[in-house]
Amino acid sequence: MDEILGYLGGLIERGFRLFGLWILKLLTDGRYRDTNSYLYFLPTFIGFVTLAVLSIAILCIFLFLLS
Repeated sequence: MDEILGYLGGLIERGFRLFGLWILKLLTDGRYRDTNSYLYFLPTFIGFVTLAVLSIAILCIFLFLLS
């Protein structure tokens, strides 16, 4: 069971990293390259924050439309 959870955690982390890199490239008009800079650790966090903000925004819009 631990192996499955470890594998799943790795996939989720990779997904956040790829999504974060996509967001960075989108925000910098494609100028961001995957380098060994201080931004290396940022994509996972940016992906997480972006998903959280989008989820909250969608929930707020949905609740606004229901009221």
